[in-house]
Amino acid sequence: MILFTLCDIPWWLLWLLPLLLLPLLWWLMNNRYNKKVEEYEGIIKGLNAQIGALEEDLAACKSKRSELEGDLAVTKGRMREMEAEMKTLRLEGSASAAGLGLASMDSSSGEDQHSEAENAAEDDAASGSGDSTTLAGLGLASNDISSGDDQLSEAESATEEDASGAVDTATAAALGAITSSFAGGDTDAKAEPTIPVKSIYAGIKADNLQIIEGIGPKMESVLKENGIDSHTALGSKTESELREILNKYGDKYKIIDPKSWPTQAKLAGAGDFESMIALQKKLDGGKSNAAGMTDSKLEKYLIKTGVLKAFKQDDLKAIEGIGPATDKLLRENGINTWRELADSTAEKIQEILTAAGSRFGLSDPTTWPKQAELAADGKFDELREYQDFLDGGKG
Repeated sequence: MILFTLCDIPWWLLWLLPLLLLPLLWWLMNNRYNKKVEEYEGIIKGLNAQIGALEEDLAACKSKRSELEGDLAVTKGRMREMEAEMKTLRLEGSASAAGLGLASMDSSSGEDQHSEAENAAEDDAASGSGDSTTLAGLGLASNDISSGDDQLSEAESATEEDASGAVDTATAAALGAITSSFAGGDTDAKAEPTIPVKSIYAGIKADNLQIIEGIGPKMESVLKENGIDSHTALGSKTESELREILNKYGDKYKIIDPKSWPTQAKLAGAGDFESMIALQKKLDGGKSNAAGMTDSKLEKYLIKTGVLKAFKQDDLKAIEGIGPATDKLLRENGINTWRELADSTAEKIQEILTAAGSRFGLSDPTTWPKQAELAADGKFDELREYQDFLDGGKG
């Protein structure tokens, strides 16, 4: 048997052996590395997909939260309006009750006068009959009795007229007050009472100076310290008078420009808030040097308090009944603007909702085209009034 040892192997073969083994080793390691890379890439891809889905859910939750916060603020505003209406009705009810109470007192007074008249007549009759001892005396007694009866009848008639008049007057006044609250004070109007549309500016208080462009919390406290505690009071001041007040509080107040404050305040005091907003859009921090149209501070206040909702041009979520998911669905089906939504029919929109599945089954697009038309035409006041009578987009 022939045995081979390393010494029997040619030296050149020993030198070639590592060169032959290294490519094999590199291939094995590279193959294993590639498999690990593919495995980790698959894991990363799956994690990225999960992150993307979570981000979409988070964005939808944030949008829904913002929408719900806006609805909550609007609801609180409406609750405050209803509380104010209830207080007004209680005051009207108290006034009506007071009027009816006065009528009752007048009626009771008339009855007392009636009773006194009856008693006086009976006393006169009794006195006359007791003193009549002759035929002439009986005649005088008869006259006295007749006179007493006539006085009694007149007293009864006058008392009834007084009581009836008092009741009618009080009742008419009470009914007039109630009727005027619905028909604008016209008691002769025969039309059915209608519920008036509440102004979006109804909650603005006369002492809220911070709706003035250029006035913040600190400036409001400064003005009120100097007796300027209402829009009317601020509107009556001149620019020089306001500067004198500001100069008392140091150099940092000297750079403030109060020139437009009285004009803004006069508009607020007169209740002309539309003109006030138009003026504020031309101001920059209260100064009339704005390069272009700016945001109105009053509009910002109304948005912050939930009275107004802020939407960008062609934001379909401005339509009552459309949320983020429905907005996305409509855009995927070629409805991207208010005008396109206005030109669509409710039937076509319903087909889109139905095809999207049961998630959109509760949506009612009946009023969406009309709302979108008002938005596209820039009639946002009419849109707001119309939406006040809707419930989730339903009429």
